[in-house]
Amino acid sequence: MPQQQSGVTLIELLITLAIAAVIAMLAIPAFQSMMASTRTKGAAESILSGLRLARSEAIKRNVPMRFQLVSTLDNTCAGSTTSPLWVVTQTDQVATGDPAGKCNAAPFTPKDDAADLCNAADDPKWPTHPAGNPACADDPFIAAKSRSTVPPTVQVAADAATITFGPLGQVLANWEGSASMTNADISSSIADVTPWRVLVSTGGAMKLCNAGAGIAAGNPLKCP
Repeated sequence: MPQQQSGVTLIELLITLAIAAVIAMLAIPAFQSMMASTRTKGAAESILSGLRLARSEAIKRNVPMRFQLVSTLDNTCAGSTTSPLWVVTQTDQVATGDPAGKCNAAPFTPKDDAADLCNAADDPKWPTHPAGNPACADDPFIAAKSRSTVPPTVQVAADAATITFGPLGQVLANWEGSASMTNADISSSIADVTPWRVLVSTGGAMKLCNAGAGIAAGNPLKCP
């Protein structure tokens, strides 16, 4: 009786590897699309959270707060309508609060007040500014910043880079006269990824909606 052989032949191994390669080739585009979708919505939610933070801080601090999309988060930053990075600053609506060129400053959470921060002994309940934003004279009084990484494939198109919220949560005119942001479209360079839009009303209400063409009428996520 002949002995039965075990294991696989070279041809069987090559066929298995070929099938695995085909499956991998089919799966890679789907994986890329999934990652792009996650990053696109994540960028949209980050912008929305930054806007909400600016508005809530304006109400909490009882002072105007400014949200601005910026090109980078270092000392070369400038306002940008195509970047998902953002900075929230306190502003006096006269001359302070513009983060341009100073986005590397460390965030400071409590209300910025000259009497408190120029002389810490005036009011010990407020801590001093952290290193990188050490004194009341060091505009831009950054309250919060987004993460510093720009997600690959994410594309942003906002109608303006800046918006300022007042103590009642309303939208104020930007002190330097620039247009106020009312919407920002967040999409992907990868095809068939759902685009999102952040909307801001003059009263300060905000909404994240689905800007895709295929979303059905009546869907609460559909953009107006």
